[in-house]
Amino acid sequence: MKKIISIIACCILSLSAFAQDAYVVWSHKVEKVEKDLYKVIFSAKIKEGYHSYSIKDEISATEFLDCSVTGGKLEGEVIETLKAIPYPDGSLCYEGEMEYVQLIRLKAAEALYSGTIYTDACKKGEGCHSEYYDFEISLKSR
Repeated sequence: MKKIISIIACCILSLSAFAQDAYVVWSHKVEKVEKDLYKVIFSAKIKEGYHSYSIKDEISATEFLDCSVTGGKLEGEVIETLKAIPYPDGSLCYEGEMEYVQLIRLKAAEALYSGTIYTDACKKGEGCHSEYYDFEISLKSR
């Protein structure tokens, strides 16, 4: 039995060694704007030496995919709060950090906002790494 447990533990440790750190690390916070209106702020830290793309970029845009709210509704589109850097190739990028805001209006005492953020993290001479960040954010009327 100990041998089987040891083998399983070794396999798990081996797999974790292959796990790759994210090039873009996301976090979020929620702020109340008015009675039933909330602001979800997504902040991303981009790995040093890399850049990621604006939601307004025409070639490799950061995208908010399959976003929905149970118990509420999206108010408008996702908004960028920081100014993107125009690159010589015409792309709109961020280095270091990026931030996006989505307004949500609650229709019930609680709501669940969920979706996926897709982004590319790129480094000159090394190529790009596509990443997906799945989120589920609970909103409660306060």
